[in-house]
Amino acid sequence: MRQYNAILPALIITSAALLTGCDDDGDPSNAGPDAALPPPIDIVGRYVDAFDQPHVITATTWSQGPGESASLTTFTRVDNAERWAVGQNADDDPYNPGAWSRFHYTFDDARIWYCQSVYDAADEATALAAPAPDATDPAAGGCGDFAWSPLTSQGSTFLRAGDYRDGFDTIYRFDDTSITISPDSEPSIFVLTGIGTDYAITRNSDDNPYNPGAWSRFDFTAVDGDDFLYVCQSAFDAASPADARAASADRTAPSEGGCGMFPWSGLEVAR
Repeated sequence: MRQYNAILPALIITSAALLTGCDDDGDPSNAGPDAALPPPIDIVGRYVDAFDQPHVITATTWSQGPGESASLTTFTRVDNAERWAVGQNADDDPYNPGAWSRFHYTFDDARIWYCQSVYDAADEATALAAPAPDATDPAAGGCGDFAWSPLTSQGSTFLRAGDYRDGFDTIYRFDDTSITISPDSEPSIFVLTGIGTDYAITRNSDDNPYNPGAWSRFDFTAVDGDDFLYVCQSAFDAASPADARAASADRTAPSEGGCGMFPWSGLEVAR
């Protein structure tokens, strides 16, 4: 890990436009079809699915597919408690233009899954009346005749995949879908839902020993001439992604303080 600074720039994700269509708090930047906007969906971010197709989810829209061929749905109803959103497809949508869609999402196996259970409804009422898909085992089925589709945060790995150790011998495991702390004893799993240049917004697993189902924010920084990547869990029990995004940490002197009342944690490769 002594050569860490040499590789750090390649490890930290730079995606200034991550929250396309939203400001840093996930607020919508433009109005949807209705004057009264629905609440922001919880899973704002950029993703790829199992077929490497891009998905860009803003507070008020869901776009899937590349470039000019992307399908765009603008939300009119969002229910984050039940984890679904209903909206109208764009008039120039390559598939089912002007029709109505219904999206469901869930968290399982340390990742996000989605099901577009309706894509061609004649109106909003029809989409709203559609039965919810079965989220019991999304990898095996439940989305009509198919399994749900996994979503992976685009550029979700701040570190090269592997295990890292802080000064208290606590292990941090990074992969492309989650951050896991203490993976071998009472693991706490944090599913990546939004990646910024130097932070990650995550949802705490329902099985976590502390604050299950809440939202967290991890901030990252480095210091010139220092071999550590510093991490601060600046939010750990936030009620919503917006609350997690609103948290902050002082990067001035991470080894001395700035993470609440404590120093940041310095991470080295676990050997």
